Amino acid sequence: MEIVVIYLMTKIKYFIILIIPFIALINPTHVSASPREAVCEATQDYSWKNASTQHFSVLYTEEYAVLNTMLTAGSHGRLLDAEYERFNALFEETLPQPVSIRIYPDPQTYACLNSVAGEVSLNLSHTSSGSREIALIGNNILANMPFWAEHSLNMIRYDLGSLFVKQASANAAPPGLVSAVGHYLQEPAVTMATLDLNQSDWQAPGSDWRQLWEDPDTAQDIGKQLQATSAVAYVVKNYGWDPFLSFLQRLPAAPDFSQALADTYGVRFTELEAGWRTYYPLYFRGDWQSNPLYDYDLSAYTQLIRMERYREAGLGLQEAIRFLEAVHNEGSLLQARGLLQVATQGLQGDTLYVQSQQAFQSGDYLAALGYLNQAELFYGQTPNRVYHLDEFTTYRNQIIEVIALHAELERLQTLANSPWNAVWYSRRLIALGQRLGSLGDVQGYQEALALAELAEAQLLRAYTYLTAGILVVVTGLLGYLWVWMRRTPPPEAQL
Repeated sequence: MEIVVIYLMTKIKYFIILIIPFIALINPTHVSASPREAVCEATQDYSWKNASTQHFSVLYTEEYAVLNTMLTAGSHGRLLDAEYERFNALFEETLPQPVSIRIYPDPQTYACLNSVAGEVSLNLSHTSSGSREIALIGNNILANMPFWAEHSLNMIRYDLGSLFVKQASANAAPPGLVSAVGHYLQEPAVTMATLDLNQSDWQAPGSDWRQLWEDPDTAQDIGKQLQATSAVAYVVKNYGWDPFLSFLQRLPAAPDFSQALADTYGVRFTELEAGWRTYYPLYFRGDWQSNPLYDYDLSAYTQLIRMERYREAGLGLQEAIRFLEAVHNEGSLLQARGLLQVATQGLQGDTLYVQSQQAFQSGDYLAALGYLNQAELFYGQTPNRVYHLDEFTTYRNQIIEVIALHAELERLQTLANSPWNAVWYSRRLIALGQRLGSLGDVQGYQEALALAELAEAQLLRAYTYLTAGILVVVTGLLGYLWVWMRRTPPPEAQL
């Protein structure tokens, strides 16, 4: 037993050693009391320098110029501006310009210049401040420079996302929710994948939404922050980003966030939370990768295409593409455009197939065959082509047979002028009409029926003529016989 305990303690110690640097940078912390006795007068002597991008203004002192260069120089500055534009499109909000990034030398300086910040941790590396400032702590970042060089953009996303949440909710979003959304907006391949979480430890949440979203300390507890983030991921995945944004916008007028959720989604708060508890282990099994900013979930549209609901898929994909273009999610955008092309081709195939059936019903069989051939070309670009092979073959053979029967019908019509032909082609007309009817050719069936009626009339006329002729012959013969019988035989016949 003691060996097991020692082993577990060793594993925990190694986990803490590995995770602390990551937590220190990924989460702004405000817990541990720092020496507020720092001489704030020294801050008056700082000489602040300024560098700008399109949307940001960076304030720094000379000793942290390297951090400024990492943020603003060349492609770094363009990446920074691109992130602002993505978040601007995502939240449909504009932060007061320019957004300030101030590089404070140390936590004490940050505390001195931000009296409302409260107690700050000596390990603080970044946080959002006010309505438009991102604060970076220079000496703590330099102490972990390799890590910061790799993850700086993702750290900025956390604080930038927090600023946008505050803006969208008019500062009414509870602190744990602000932190959860900030974490959700970071690239999950960087944040979640690096944690190497054991799925068996994340089967059920240890807190409810009120505890996670209303607690100011959620940002400092990696476990609580991951739970809170999974709740954000759940509502966004199941209901979409736009309703979630509406929820944030409802917060100022709502008595609490639970009422804002119920009003937004039309579902009781308890039902939403119950759904999240079911979803929770799935999130930690890998569903954290589904994120509209980085890996948009297009599986619903793929399924609609497989179900041949092309119009519905196309409308949804058009909306998804507008969103992906706005947030510059190039990878998902490429996939969405490919799916939209498939949906469009499937819809065109549907349209042509309907036109083929309409042409068939109107008696334009060559047009029906042409539309069918075109429809098959479009369906051939969809994953459902194999399902239609038998259907297309049967329908094509049906059209071809109808065309052949109509050719025969036209030939029989040329014979209808003579009543003496009706005897031999009337039986063929009956069989031909029955076959056209079984093939669904109403017009052809009616034409064959009309021709059969004509043949019947012609045949009746022929019978009438024949009967009349026979009667004339018989009458003539009878008359001749009667005359012959009344004639007086010659004398020699009487001997």
